[in-house]
Amino acid sequence: MLLGERCHHGVSGTHATGRGRDGLPTRRAVLAMSKPRTKLVVPVGPWIASERCLARTFACASWPIELVAVLAIGALAELVQHHPTLVVEWRSLRVELRSHDVDAVTERDWELAHRIDVLLDVVEDEMR
Repeated sequence: MLLGERCHHGVSGTHATGRGRDGLPTRRAVLAMSKPRTKLVVPVGPWIASERCLARTFACASWPIELVAVLAIGALAELVQHHPTLVVEWRSLRVELRSHDVDAVTERDWELAHRIDVLLDVVEDEMR
């Protein structure tokens, strides 16, 4: 939408860009940038490796956000053909990784752990 165009609500398109008619950020945009952002999915500690698995728990801000995280992790797992165990509880998501073909934690698990961390950051940015 170009500056000054009208959207379907009849409101100037400047709100969509966060800029006023003079091209400078609007007061609302400046306030939004200065507010601390609460994370929607927060890691509870680091990834922990044991003989059984590589695991990490995430605290989720709400049930719908937790379900989005589960779906995103599931899609990633399907893409790389390496499927974690997901333990879904109220506002708590535990991810357990293990290479079942060799019955151990392998480099594939660490790689997927890193991808999950990056994925959840991207998912959070998209949900804002």
